[in-house]
Amino acid sequence: GYAYVRTNTAGGSWQPDAHLYGYLNDQLLPGSPIEPVNRPTLESFKSLPQRRILNTSFSYLFELPDTWMDYGDPLVPARLQLKMVVNEDLDVAETGVEPLANNVVWLRNPATVIGKGRPGLTFIPLITPGPTCGFEDVPDLAERARSLMPVADWMISEFPAPFGDPEDPYAIGSEDPDTDDAEQTRALDDLEDFSWFPCGDWGDQHYVGMLHESTPNFAGVTRRNQAMAIVHMDPDSYKSISHGGGAILAHELGHGYGRQHVNCGNFPADQQNFDLVLYTCSLGVPDDVSPDAYVGWDYLESGIIAPESAADIMSYASSLWPSHVYWNALLERTARAPVGAGSGDDPQPGGGTGNVLLLQGRLGRSEPSGFFRPLYALPEDLLPADRLAQARELAASLAKDASAALLRQLDARGTLLSEIPIAVSEAHSEEVRRLHFDTFSQWVDLAPDVRTLQLLRNNQVWIERFVSPHPPILTISTVNVDQAAQSVYVRWKAEDPDGDPLRFLVQYGAGSRWFTIRKNYRGLEDTIDARGLPGSSETRVRIIATDGVQTAVATSEPFAMSNQPPRPTLSGVKERQRLPFGETRVLRGHAFDPETGTSSNTLALSLTGPSPSTQTGLVAALSLPLQSLSPGAYTATLDATDPAGQTARVTRQFDILPITIPDGSAPTLDGLSNDNGYTNAPLVRVVWAAQDTIPVRLLHSGSNLFVSFSNLKYGGVRASRQVGLRVEV
Repeated sequence: GYAYVRTNTAGGSWQPDAHLYGYLNDQLLPGSPIEPVNRPTLESFKSLPQRRILNTSFSYLFELPDTWMDYGDPLVPARLQLKMVVNEDLDVAETGVEPLANNVVWLRNPATVIGKGRPGLTFIPLITPGPTCGFEDVPDLAERARSLMPVADWMISEFPAPFGDPEDPYAIGSEDPDTDDAEQTRALDDLEDFSWFPCGDWGDQHYVGMLHESTPNFAGVTRRNQAMAIVHMDPDSYKSISHGGGAILAHELGHGYGRQHVNCGNFPADQQNFDLVLYTCSLGVPDDVSPDAYVGWDYLESGIIAPESAADIMSYASSLWPSHVYWNALLERTARAPVGAGSGDDPQPGGGTGNVLLLQGRLGRSEPSGFFRPLYALPEDLLPADRLAQARELAASLAKDASAALLRQLDARGTLLSEIPIAVSEAHSEEVRRLHFDTFSQWVDLAPDVRTLQLLRNNQVWIERFVSPHPPILTISTVNVDQAAQSVYVRWKAEDPDGDPLRFLVQYGAGSRWFTIRKNYRGLEDTIDARGLPGSSETRVRIIATDGVQTAVATSEPFAMSNQPPRPTLSGVKERQRLPFGETRVLRGHAFDPETGTSSNTLALSLTGPSPSTQTGLVAALSLPLQSLSPGAYTATLDATDPAGQTARVTRQFDILPITIPDGSAPTLDGLSNDNGYTNAPLVRVVWAAQDTIPVRLLHSGSNLFVSFSNLKYGGVRASRQVGLRVEV
């Protein structure tokens, strides 16, 4: 909020306090009023006040409490009204009959508060020729993505083992562009199985393949309206945004929610499909004087992003930030998702008795070409009922779409058995330049006695596959469980009566939740790292063999794996980081439990040091602002307890640096704190009574230390009020 001094008869500079009152649906919000996180120096009247708002030296910054924004109904928006009152306690003497008459400002129009969703993010390290990405940067990068997207929080899970075939790693970032393009598409195809074999009912769920920060020539790739992406987990800045991997994730998730690119920057010819946006190279009206301009706020770096200083996160500009168009478009999608992002309950299997086919492959964009990837024909009761229902609804919706492909199923005599519309998807990538294929992946009902599959486009057969008459023969021969190492070794035997080459899916099951560990695997044995997978007394291993269409399924006898403890994480501050005093930063604690997810853990976040504090709750996350901490060494500890009583702890050590007291001209000791020397003095908020604070500023001049206490209350006849200063040297 901006304020200025209309008439200054006393001279000097003034730094009055301000308060912000919040009203939700006309009801005063608890905790009102709140204080600003800074103490600006007010200036004389300017003709362009909107421009001055972008300068925090002249404007008040308020951080709205989470409780003010924790409105959970996405279908019934609430009205939020804010009122700022400057110099409410008349700390700065004002004259006139009603000195506070022009010290109050309201929002021009009430803000609309909508309950935001909590999408799920499963982070999956991909096997590449280079180093495999770890999870140490996930909390900070996920928090960066959260700062750029209209989500309340993430339901984060970590896939415990590197995904892919060690004998055939994903060569993403290859110097050969054609190889790079093909490997990106292959990895996306394989990641898609996580959505086809979901490991829990997490609602709005996305699967993020992680590439190590050293991966060259790559940023990110996904497909529009699909739930998987591959992201370069870059901890450094990207396009002027810190924790750059989080910015890449926000870009790719934007595609996943249906957004196309915004036309600002240099785009390859095959990526020039743009959303219609009025202001392509700014956040909106590119004029910070306009009252209709949109301004960005980076709460991780405490920075304002002027409307003309960045372009939409979906563009390729050199500086990025989410525009109001991106924000509103994604809010329409995330707000409609179930609040809490699903229960984490076991997915319910389909109840039918027929077979369904996971149809996957690539289809030429402009000429008859393409191929089927290994296909899997499976009994319907092995697959989630909701996914099958969605696939059938999709096929029905495409029945009148002339651009859709068509799967034709024929018997041995060439008689038509069925025709099913198939959706095709176009890849979006920072680097893809020569990908001339669209992709398809869809569950379809498989007709009995089918012997030929044909995929048609424009009424012409583009791909064809013969279906062998006999399925593979498959048995599991060995399962060895190592409880100490939390691993499972499995070996199997397989052959195909028709002599077709076989590929395998390796899956780990706990209850009815199945985790795909390997996809299109060529080996006959594997060791499953189960340290981050849920434990169960009914754990099983399942192998699915395919000859290209026909499949065989083998499932082990149940065995016990112990319950896994939660996995707590801290973000916002790095280990041993030294933070300047007064920096606006928030420490956040999360925990993921392999059995129950993120919403059923009891968290306790404690801080030891000069300003100790403790928070507890049965919540998905806890947060602790660090802006008001006293200087010194701190240790943050997050304890997590899951419903089974398993506990885990993580700690983070950091320092708040001493207050830097500037040199300046000596103030006049007249009881007023309007001296110019205090303009750049650090602001210290001293607790006065209960949660009330008073602003204190310090100034060094010559051999003297000057301290200014403001907003002191008058003492009563019998009650005295004291304030003190302790200096440690």
